[in-house]
Amino acid sequence: MQKIFGKKPVIEFLKLYKQNPNIYKIYKIYIKNNFSKNFVKFLNQLNLLNYVETKTEEEIDKIIHSKHQGIVIFYQEELPPEIRLKNHLLRPPKNLPVKQVLATYHGVYVLTDRIQDPHNLGSIIRTSEALGAMGIFITGKGARINPTVERVATSSLLYISCFEFSNAHYLIKEAKKYDYYILASTTKTSQKSIPLKEIYKIPKSNKYLLLVGSESDGLKPILLKNSDYWLEIPLLGKTESLNVNQALSILLYELLQYIY
Repeated sequence: MQKIFGKKPVIEFLKLYKQNPNIYKIYKIYIKNNFSKNFVKFLNQLNLLNYVETKTEEEIDKIIHSKHQGIVIFYQEELPPEIRLKNHLLRPPKNLPVKQVLATYHGVYVLTDRIQDPHNLGSIIRTSEALGAMGIFITGKGARINPTVERVATSSLLYISCFEFSNAHYLIKEAKKYDYYILASTTKTSQKSIPLKEIYKIPKSNKYLLLVGSESDGLKPILLKNSDYWLEIPLLGKTESLNVNQALSILLYELLQYIY
């Protein structure tokens, strides 16, 4: 069973539910006492009042163990919803085999390896969804989807699929089988390095896997070795590196602008 909480994410979810009521099965809606009358009216318009149970804020705290803003919905996806981007690309639905995802839904995918901070992971998900990545592969020993990640990502998890794997190297090998270019975010330099202002040197394609690594030591050597290009963000200040999500934001935006 899945859950969504917080006013903005819940409103986004209910918009999707209104468009596709057959896709979602609602199990329970917890709202705190004296919740917004307009919101309750909206639930009534969607014929969802039978699922509502009012509780105190403290009682909801015990259910969700996160900042819920007085609203939690438990639901299940009966059918995978279609999410089409503004550039008309169709994102892969959740729970598909990775081979089918890579073979059928072409575009830019983000692979995170050993991201430790759930706040960083949540921000990466939000950035990847907003800028137009096709999906996210979460790999290595690190943060996974949890209430903190869900809160930071807000409603982004409704619109982009996240696939969790232990082995990043396996995904790189699978992506190469389907002719994806492997791009590494790193502050290190080599003959593979491409300054961002020279991104045109990367072959133009509709198949890329963009790698970002651990906050402490970046991508593992084996992942860098098996990458086709190392993307370099020129830094003019004294600070030697950016936060992982900041770096991803810049690279993903420039890459998507280049290929689309």
